[in-house]
Amino acid sequence: MHTAKENPTQSAPPRRASLMGHPAFFKVLLLILLLGHLADLAGAWLWPTGSAARDPQLSLVASRRAYDSGWSTIIIGKAIVSLLCGLGARQFLLLRHRWYPARGGSFREFITSLFFGTPMSWLESLFRVPKLGVSFMAICLLGCWSGPYFLYLGYQYPAARYGWPWLGGAWWRGWWIDYGLLAWILPALGWVLYLLWDDYRSNP
Repeated sequence: MHTAKENPTQSAPPRRASLMGHPAFFKVLLLILLLGHLADLAGAWLWPTGSAARDPQLSLVASRRAYDSGWSTIIIGKAIVSLLCGLGARQFLLLRHRWYPARGGSFREFITSLFFGTPMSWLESLFRVPKLGVSFMAICLLGCWSGPYFLYLGYQYPAARYGWPWLGGAWWRGWWIDYGLLAWILPALGWVLYLLWDDYRSNP
């Protein structure tokens, strides 16, 4: 019985492209960040905090973020921070494959190799200093996903005026612990780690 011979010239099926590797990924990331900042500024402009607020606590929280230093200063500050996050994220996306370990590693080996330069246990990573450059650029990448949080901050202004529901928070030693920040950062961090892991597995 004859068996079919494998064609050595037959090419292997192409690998699935990752979302992080898509050409429009960075542009969409910046667009989300821009829309979030615009929503934050629009909320403060259209519904400034004051005596008309129906939710005194939310009005107090929003007033702590009041733009007393002037709109030009706030806009320039937002532009500088956004530019820094954008540049850092762009560099991370361009150089990320240099820091990826060899294919076939576990999620733990991938993450620890990416941020510490060598695979190690989760417990051991608690006592090591991560690579500062990679960590900073990764934080910039995470910061580019902060658009939804700034959208929520912009929502707080009309919410204070009309008594709409919000996530709330708690005061701790003079600092406001915003539950909205926690509701954003935990899913955002998980999403970024998933994107990195998916990109690593899709990397040829």
